[in-house]
Amino acid sequence: MPLKDEFEEEQGAERPPSAVWMFLSVPVLAIAIIGFLGLVSYDSSDIGRIVAPSNLRAVNWMGWFGAWSAYGLLALFGLCAYSVPIWMFVAGAMMLARLRLGFRTLWMALATLFLSAMMQFANEGAEPLLTGGRLNIAPNAGGGVGYLLNDLTLAQWIGVPGTAVLYVALLVVCLVMIIGPMNLMEYFFTLRVREREVSRRAEEVEEGESPAEARRRAREEARAQERAAKAAAAEAKREERERQRAAREAEKAERQAQRKAKLKQFWKDEGAEEDDDEIFAGGKPPSAAEEADGIVPEEAARPPAAPSRAPSRASATASRAEPVHKPVPTTSFVPNEVTFKLPTTKLLRPPPAISGMGNQAEIDERKETIIGTLAEFGINVQVPGVVSGPVITCYEIKPPPGVKVDKISSYSNNLQMALQAMSLRILSPIPGKNVMGIEIPNANRRSVFIREVADSPAWKAAMQKYALPMLLGLDVSGEPVIADLAKMPHILIAGTTGSGKSVCLNSILAGFLLSRTPDDVRLLMVDPKMVEFTPYADLPHLVVPIITAPKKVAAALKWAIDEMRRRLEMFRYVGVRNIVGFNSRERAKQATFFPEGADSEEVPLPEKLPYIVIVIDEMADLMLAAQAEVEPRIVSLAQLSRAVGIHMILATQRPSVNVITGLIKANFPARVAFKVSQRVDSQTILDSKGAEHLIGSGDMLFSNPNGTLSRAQGTWIEESEVVELVTWYRKQGDPVYVDDIKNKLDRMVVKPEKDEFDEADEEGGAEGDEGAEAELLRKALECIVNTRRASTSSIQRVLRIGYNRAARLMDELERRGCIGPANGAAPREILRTTLGDAVDGDGDSDDV
Repeated sequence: MPLKDEFEEEQGAERPPSAVWMFLSVPVLAIAIIGFLGLVSYDSSDIGRIVAPSNLRAVNWMGWFGAWSAYGLLALFGLCAYSVPIWMFVAGAMMLARLRLGFRTLWMALATLFLSAMMQFANEGAEPLLTGGRLNIAPNAGGGVGYLLNDLTLAQWIGVPGTAVLYVALLVVCLVMIIGPMNLMEYFFTLRVREREVSRRAEEVEEGESPAEARRRAREEARAQERAAKAAAAEAKREERERQRAAREAEKAERQAQRKAKLKQFWKDEGAEEDDDEIFAGGKPPSAAEEADGIVPEEAARPPAAPSRAPSRASATASRAEPVHKPVPTTSFVPNEVTFKLPTTKLLRPPPAISGMGNQAEIDERKETIIGTLAEFGINVQVPGVVSGPVITCYEIKPPPGVKVDKISSYSNNLQMALQAMSLRILSPIPGKNVMGIEIPNANRRSVFIREVADSPAWKAAMQKYALPMLLGLDVSGEPVIADLAKMPHILIAGTTGSGKSVCLNSILAGFLLSRTPDDVRLLMVDPKMVEFTPYADLPHLVVPIITAPKKVAAALKWAIDEMRRRLEMFRYVGVRNIVGFNSRERAKQATFFPEGADSEEVPLPEKLPYIVIVIDEMADLMLAAQAEVEPRIVSLAQLSRAVGIHMILATQRPSVNVITGLIKANFPARVAFKVSQRVDSQTILDSKGAEHLIGSGDMLFSNPNGTLSRAQGTWIEESEVVELVTWYRKQGDPVYVDDIKNKLDRMVVKPEKDEFDEADEEGGAEGDEGAEAELLRKALECIVNTRRASTSSIQRVLRIGYNRAARLMDELERRGCIGPANGAAPREILRTTLGDAVDGDGDSDDV
């Protein structure tokens, strides 16, 4: 075995993990290369600290970082600074080769120090190189370290000759330790062996062969033998490493197997103690009831096996063969006994005849006005196209080359004034086109009736394609705007009063009624206003009657969360990922969904799960009444309910950050914004401006989940049309409510909220009881004396009474001379401390 290997075995050296060691070697090598290049290209003119004026731009190859790094190394080690990146490169190469460093790094550092001292020792000869020019580090060739070791220490103690001898000796020691003593010994030993072999070969000179040729042949044979010996040693070393690695892996696998066996035995013993009916390999006899029923496990029929410390593979397999039958979750819905039919669009009001989307003369006039107005500001634009809709006309503007689109957007007020428009919205640019858009309301607007969209081919295709088609309206070009709520999966609707928010909700609900029966979708409707959803009463689609009390909404959302979890358990049990997979599973294999030996009547799985849509008309009232209970449950549903078919539609007329919180916005990617009064409200709803420029009456901005923003005119539906659709379903059958949540909501007693006037009336009634009032007055004075603070708020907080009553108590105490009058922001003065006399009459008492 080579001496190097013997030395490593004596030190107990092990190669570090290759992945970690190689990962650490990469930054070390990179830093070494960067440092060396920075030193090679160092120029003192880059450093303003030593040269004035300095370079405005670093000439160093590594930039300012390389310049200052090189300056620091040169100032610290002098000319020996070049050895620092060299040592780092050597260390990185050894790490990359997975060689053991050990104390080599320490010897490298010591070698650098002694080299710096030697450079300082030879400062006289190097001074012309150091003064001025590129390096400019005179008079210290060894830097600060060399100056400290040489000039201040060794040169003064042992003189110049002793210092030179010591430097050479220490440097040789450092180099030997860096290379490795054993490596040097092995190298010299190899040289001696080779020299002896050459000499021996030279003595055996063949006839006709010159001595020089004999020596050359001997050297070649010696080198060949040396290479063969090294290859054999390397192969033996590699085989030894593989053997050690295999032994370690086998030992590790054995330890893991022992731990697993102990863990299995532990759980086996625990299960045997808790479950008397479970039979394990070991010979536990079956119970009498099992024998009577003829249920005898296979393990019980076998003879008991010999006891063993670790369970065998056969026993572990047998124990896993008996699954624990858990109850299969089921849904809360009861199937309808009636097969509902979809209504026809004949129940809706037919739209009037359409004469055209816009007046061509008006369009041409506005086109010329836009071109002329922008020309006044030096912008010559073109209008390559116009898209006219029922309410809005979009003029496509192509700016000239070199003009920023933001510059044209800055003239929006001038364009609105020139066009005499109620509002104006600029799209810069139109998504998917190389033009800008200027949206201007038409002079003659027309309403978009719901039947106009319901009779369109796009809606008929959406009824077949989408799971929950939403009927929204017509876009700027007059095309139907239809979306799938199941893909959104939730939508947020906001707008001021009268902007069309409630009509949009009715249009969406009417679309559900036109396309889906109660077997397909169920509605959980919340109406804090108590009048918006009145036409939908007794609708067969309802989960429970329409909820009007804000306090009951939290319980309804809790039921929705429980239903979501039940459905997730069913999906996991059946082996599907979402409601589409559950409803489209093969019915013929229904028996395979039940555990062996279980009765399908005990754990029924529904044939089909309906979608659930939660519709909340006014979110602001709920956030004011029960934000702590409502908001977390809405967020929980929004995050997890998409796969189970539960979706939400939230509407509010107060689009503030207190109502539409960050958590709600993050989970509602689809949003509809109607007319708002402020730009900040548009930012809250859409995360962009634009809703403040809408004209109201159904004019809306629809933001898809992918972030695309489009303008549309919402459909108009009258209340009589909603009643016709609801009546269609009422005639076919009564609603089948979910009993568990309905009974829970019916049992809830919602107390009317008390306002300030109710509290004042109650407090006024309490004044009639003189005894109770006197006791309360005594407690108030006691509170003031104990806290040494005569304030209305402190009495209100301690006695837990209203502000009006606390203020009257303070007035009464002031009238009786217990406290002084109010003195602005200063606290009242406490005049008397005797409780009895102060309250009951004019007796003697101590003054403060």
